[in-house]
Amino acid sequence: MENQDIVDFDSNAAASPARPDQSEGSDKRRSDRHKIDQLVLVYSDDYSKVLRYFDLSVGGLCIRAKRAFNPKDRLQMNLNLKMLTKGMVWEETCIASAEVVHSVYQKEYDAYLTGLRFVDLEPQVMQAIEAACSYLEAQNRPPQDTGATIEELGCYLERLMEKSPSF
Repeated sequence: MENQDIVDFDSNAAASPARPDQSEGSDKRRSDRHKIDQLVLVYSDDYSKVLRYFDLSVGGLCIRAKRAFNPKDRLQMNLNLKMLTKGMVWEETCIASAEVVHSVYQKEYDAYLTGLRFVDLEPQVMQAIEAACSYLEAQNRPPQDTGATIEELGCYLERLMEKSPSF
């Protein structure tokens, strides 16, 4: 497999650059985005590449690729969700379907930023994505916030894994 579409992630870059045709206030997302840096296998009938995704929400994610995708294109992906809970690594690979919302070339990355919206997810996959988003939110929560702790999320993930040991 070629490595040309694997794009190095700049950890100092914003997790979710604004689209050129939108101001930050006009974003149409229904759920919060969470900064992440993981590999994902993206494929369709005529495409298969390992890419990086750097933005995850319960509604979708954003990838960087050397090519553009057409709006409404359907892509499959193997999401590898990793979290550290109680000193142990929780890792699940889920197969998810998504529809392309936009694909915009960004000169600063020399790549296309492609927004994907999840579609037709199995309930277990949605639960795993929700757990990953909750974990990412808790990691970035200011200390004074009284929401769920990482330990509480770890307990939730353990219960989830007991119910569905394999996605």
